[in-house]
Amino acid sequence: MALNYKKLPYTTVWVDGPEIAQTCIAEGIPNLDFFADGTPHYTLPALIDATNPDAPVKLVDSKKIVDYLEETYPEADPKRALYPPGTKAFQALAYYFFRESVMIHLRPLSVVGAAALQTDRTRAAYLVRHRESHEKAQKLEGSGKEKAWETAKSALDLMNSFIAENGVPQAPYFAGENITFTDLSIASTRSVAALV
Repeated sequence: MALNYKKLPYTTVWVDGPEIAQTCIAEGIPNLDFFADGTPHYTLPALIDATNPDAPVKLVDSKKIVDYLEETYPEADPKRALYPPGTKAFQALAYYFFRESVMIHLRPLSVVGAAALQTDRTRAAYLVRHRESHEKAQKLEGSGKEKAWETAKSALDLMNSFIAENGVPQAPYFAGENITFTDLSIASTRSVAALV
């Protein structure tokens, strides 16, 4: 989304789940963190910026990628910046709040829809990796699933109420009329949740 918003040319390379680690290692993409047993955790999305072929930049983690894109390819118009001046700390707070107060309700709902998008070969490994969320999702049958959606919707409505604090109905974003990193974070998460 950030690449599209910034109108930066790019190529997408799709990688099947079981190949993520070996692809990242082969491409020199760093691991995100480590699993409890100390094994490196390789994940996507990742970015390789080969603008300078002698020193390509290789990153993982959506926020780090957006931070890099904003710093390396700043917008000519400051109103289009994903981090308008003076908003980075507030956006970090909003990002944390969204992950801890909203995403927690969407995760079990989205894991089933995301699993349906996996290849047959990948689906089982995906569900094992997301076992806790999958087990919660399996318990959400009938009215339980409806209740979970109501809770998730309430959390999203709370985020919308924060946007409404801007007081301008025709300005639907956190920074008013302009899209920010926070808006992209929420939009990408809602896209995944909409799969269910």
